[in-house]
Amino acid sequence: MMMINRILTDQDRELYAPTIKLMYEFVPEMTGNKIASALVQQAFVYETALLFANEHSMFLSAGSYQDTAAELLRFNGYAVYDVDPVINCDLHTFKNRVPDDTYDIIISTSVLEHTTNDEEFIADICHLLVP
Repeated sequence: MMMINRILTDQDRELYAPTIKLMYEFVPEMTGNKIASALVQQAFVYETALLFANEHSMFLSAGSYQDTAAELLRFNGYAVYDVDPVINCDLHTFKNRVPDDTYDIIISTSVLEHTTNDEEFIADICHLLVP
């Protein structure tokens, strides 16, 4: 299992500019709801997910409400299941409804600051990821 997280900079905004442009093109309404300078987070998640994906990858988007990375993955033909309290339920409730080791890739863009229990959130992701 690999977790990837890092601080993104203005250099990353330049690097991911083509992906951000795709977001504006393919999910304009959702992208327009975001802070433009923060779209680099969504682009980073999308591009990183693509590095590890294959055509059979099972994706989970944890905290997926208004997640442009998840929408771009869908646009590219990947099956992405959404979990978000605004859409269906929180991750912990979801984790208790599905078997462990279900998802190949779990994305979560700018969500941790909205969770009430960071450690539980990460533990739930670990249970749901294929080793």
